[in-house]
Amino acid sequence: MHQQDQVCTVRIERAFPTDDIPSPARSLVGDAIQILEVTQWVAADKGFSATFDVRAPGKSLTFIGTIELAPAKTKTTFALSGNVKVNVPLIGGGLEKQVGELLTFQLQETASQAQELLR
Repeated sequence: MHQQDQVCTVRIERAFPTDDIPSPARSLVGDAIQILEVTQWVAADKGFSATFDVRAPGKSLTFIGTIELAPAKTKTTFALSGNVKVNVPLIGGGLEKQVGELLTFQLQETASQAQELLR
């Protein structure tokens, strides 16, 4: 994590297993896929907003978008918008859908873990 002026940049490197990815796609990425995520947070009028850039170094995979956090009575609302892009001829479109589903699952897991920590 790094803060400069009003921007807080969070850089996370992690690996995800590819067990749930169909074997033709798994042959392209191996048993695990390395992910580099860079998120830049700033204070918004009410809450916080961020831009994120998720990449798989050495692979043709990107997930770029925005996050909005805002207070709502006794809770916080979370909104995420982004685009997954996989530049692989013939199968890229199918991989984009699968990667999107995997990322959605990971985000839901992260949100659930955060809720548990806040209880």
